[in-house]
Amino acid sequence: MSDLPSSGVAATPPAPPTPPGGPLFSIYLSFIYALVILALTVPGLLAAPSRSPIEFLRQPEDSLERLVTRQMELREAVRAAPPWQRALTALFASPDPGSEAADWFDEAAGAFGSPIAQLYREVLTREADRAARGDDPPAAPEAPADAEAEPLAGHMGEWLRAAYPPPGEAPLDVERAAAILREIRELAPPGWLADTLVARVAEGAGNAAARAEAEGAIAARGRVLLGRAMALAASNVLFALVGIALLVASRGRLQAIGAAPIPPPWLVRDGLGLFVRGAAAYLILASLTGLFIPSDTLAEPFTAMAAGVPMLLLTQRCLATYGISLPRAFGLRISPGRAGTLAATAIVLVALSVAAAVLIALGASALGVSSHWADGFPEEILWAPPGVAALHIADTVIWTPFIEELAFRGVLYGTLRRRLPVWPAALVSAGVFAAAHGYGVIGFASVLVSGLLWTLAYEGTRSLLPGIVAHGVNNLIVAADMLALLRL
Repeated sequence: MSDLPSSGVAATPPAPPTPPGGPLFSIYLSFIYALVILALTVPGLLAAPSRSPIEFLRQPEDSLERLVTRQMELREAVRAAPPWQRALTALFASPDPGSEAADWFDEAAGAFGSPIAQLYREVLTREADRAARGDDPPAAPEAPADAEAEPLAGHMGEWLRAAYPPPGEAPLDVERAAAILREIRELAPPGWLADTLVARVAEGAGNAAARAEAEGAIAARGRVLLGRAMALAASNVLFALVGIALLVASRGRLQAIGAAPIPPPWLVRDGLGLFVRGAAAYLILASLTGLFIPSDTLAEPFTAMAAGVPMLLLTQRCLATYGISLPRAFGLRISPGRAGTLAATAIVLVALSVAAAVLIALGASALGVSSHWADGFPEEILWAPPGVAALHIADTVIWTPFIEELAFRGVLYGTLRRRLPVWPAALVSAGVFAAAHGYGVIGFASVLVSGLLWTLAYEGTRSLLPGIVAHGVNNLIVAADMLALLRL
């Protein structure tokens, strides 16, 4: 076993041999590529505080509707579940959107002038009032301000008034209540919204059968979601328990899996030049993909994956100049008898990442810090046709982890290690990695911790493979959550 270095190298690493033709990458061109990266990223970062993440989604209203309605249905099932299931779901599934959901729809209504977003906002607000007041009637509903915007909008005020009547208003007669119930079923989006409105209108009209049917439909969908949420939570707990057991058994030490030379045998200027060229190419190709490639087609995931190819090709070219192969440079060949060590190390990394994400979420909640629902929302997995979604998932689980670990751990961290000890180099590379994802505070913290874990694993095992595998499994967990709780 080898202990992870804690204070960096004991002596200055020997200078790598200069390629026969001199340094591979021009420092001046590297500076220009760095300016290209800044030009493509800084404007977005500066505009981020004044722009909502929903502006970057293709189907923000549909995505918000699916997210909130599934969470509301799951919440109903969780309320009737045993305490241990409620605790597990609260940790891993975030079933209760709370008061934020109405604000999310309010934001959507303001951004898009959407009557249906207004309807969701009003129903969520009145359901919250109803829960807070018990048997007391909620405040009188108001028709949306832009009630003439769409034909559906003309019905909304009447639906809301019938579902949540003001105090003292006479109950609807049977025929009018039946007509409103038919309108809701015909015009409102099917699911939680329609069933909630039907249940409230039927309750006021004394139609016990219609109310029971609507509430039963919500409960049935919630039970299905609860079963999926419990399966996902159980997998996370299993990873955590096995990972902790393996960590304790190893006494926190990492065994070498590969033989990657750290610090690496290339000049700092060539390592940084390689990184900025690959990153600039990625950003340019990703931008062109967003502009010219039709969404939800097979071309989209393929062109997205192509954005990472320049980094791979440039790295191979650089390494060939220095006389070292890609597998040798990054420990991609497993030493004999180390397959089990690779699996165990990856499980520990996944367990630590899951535990860190839970702790970050709990800490943020205690501090009153929340993330926007659209922050990093992978809607391509939610709405793309099955074949396209499968390719997006393959990109997320296989290709992206390989390219990102190669770039941020292999190239960037390795290059920094020629000048910095372990922890400073790890913090800088993980910070760049987290910033590149463009998430809010909570997402940034989670990605930063994962980046640190994968960096330290690379240093200790002399192989990118544990980080690649753990990165892919982490992304798979996110994709599985999206599929099980929102798409299926």
